[in-house]
Amino acid sequence: MSDVYTSDYSTEFTGSDDTDHDEPTSSQNPQPTDMEQVVVRYLLSQGYKGPQILVILEERHGIKMSIQTLNRKRKLWGLQQRDLPRGPPPAIQASIRSSHSKGLNLKEIQARLYKETELDVSIRTIQRYLQQLNLRQQTNDLQDGKVSWDKVIECINHARTELLQTSAGYRSMHRILKRFYSISIPR
Repeated sequence: MSDVYTSDYSTEFTGSDDTDHDEPTSSQNPQPTDMEQVVVRYLLSQGYKGPQILVILEERHGIKMSIQTLNRKRKLWGLQQRDLPRGPPPAIQASIRSSHSKGLNLKEIQARLYKETELDVSIRTIQRYLQQLNLRQQTNDLQDGKVSWDKVIECINHARTELLQTSAGYRSMHRILKRFYSISIPR
């Protein structure tokens, strides 16, 4: 066998013996502009406007820029307020979902929302939030004045005697009132 010399090897593989993993890649350490984009996207999704975003960027992240620079970068990144998912902020969502699950009406939801978040919103805004969250208010014919207590009691007695529903519990009676008498009373 003949001896192999280094000059016998092809020159294709010349260069550093270091692997590519020694240097940090862009996925390991995000560029400052990538971090800016992520932060601005998050702030826009939370409903913050330009001047508020600038204050938060400077105070929390140490990033200082002018409003024109922010607008230019938003255009460059394709971030616009209308493209972001709509809906109330998480604190408001939590309050509205909690109030809705307890069966509160719009005025009660409004009062509870003000108490929990100190945000005074109109009834129409609450209705819009409910619609965005795919929540529906249960109708309450008794509270709306469509029927009286006497009429509800009369219908319950009629169902027990005439429809032979003597052992019907609350849920069954609720369903009977809705189906046979068109009376809607939430639990």
